[in-house]
Amino acid sequence: MLGVFGGLFAFLALAVTIFGGGDPGTGTGEWIALAGFLWAVTGLLAWPAVRIVRRTRRM
Repeated sequence: MLGVFGGLFAFLALAVTIFGGGDPGTGTGEWIALAGFLWAVTGLLAWPAVRIVRRTRRM
């Protein structure tokens, strides 16, 4: 489940990073804060998933 949510947040963060900067209603600081927050949540979701996969492959 962590991997699925991590993948979804990664897609959302990538979309905001690529397409969010062109929105005239969003300032640069807001865009950077939103993209940074989404990438941080992605990292927090993906890191445990990667650790679980690595741990189960060693056994």
